[in-house]
Amino acid sequence: MRNISLQRGFSLVELSISLVIMGLIVAGIVGGATLINNAELKGILSEANELKGAIKQFELVYDGLPGDLDGETDFSWDIAGDAGATTSDGDNDGFIDVETSEEPFMAIYQLQKADLLGGEFTGLWGGGFAISAAGAVGNISESKSGRGGVSAYIKCCSGTDYARTASYNNHVTFFSIYDSNNDYRGGAVSPIEAYNIDKKVDDGIPDFGLVTGSAGWSGAAYLASTCYSGTGNLSTYDSAVVANKDEPNCQINFAYDWDF
Repeated sequence: MRNISLQRGFSLVELSISLVIMGLIVAGIVGGATLINNAELKGILSEANELKGAIKQFELVYDGLPGDLDGETDFSWDIAGDAGATTSDGDNDGFIDVETSEEPFMAIYQLQKADLLGGEFTGLWGGGFAISAAGAVGNISESKSGRGGVSAYIKCCSGTDYARTASYNNHVTFFSIYDSNNDYRGGAVSPIEAYNIDKKVDDGIPDFGLVTGSAGWSGAAYLASTCYSGTGNLSTYDSAVVANKDEPNCQINFAYDWDF
């Protein structure tokens, strides 16, 4: 008599249990990723707030903005006299000027010299960004936020905000750097993330208000495209544009004197 092997399939109950377990695993992975992402975004806000506090403290102690002080100041880390810094001083006009003026980089340098910021900085632009991380001397600070594989960096306080139709003075920018010489700024957060940050602490409008977004260098200018569309208070982040919404297309800018 032949032995006939019987193959027993899954019962509906077993299939249901398997599907529930798979769903829980997927939900756990997605939920974990969401928690990590939220923590990174909170980290950006926290770092911006810390730097804003450092700038405020500097103003109270030294009666002027970091990077903008002129050569008449006489601190132990004299601006023009320190061998590690540029020989040019700020113009003491109450604004932190564009990158080529050196003032944004002197701002970070002076904050560090005043023991208000960690790292080692040159105070020099020099035509490219250099990261102060792991003991290296640079002209910008590396963000601790992580950003899911996108390196984010902090540039302090430039008085210009590229691509915007409205302007404000003195902001802190989170961005990435690119090209072989690290010359240009790119995005560090996606349009969805930028919108969530902006909406949480300001108005959710990229080209208006005290928290804003902007895209990277096009080869000729810093643009809004791929980060947001429109201008002024009618602008919107590209959080619904399939090609852009999840890509790290946005620099995110915080006016340093905004409370958030």
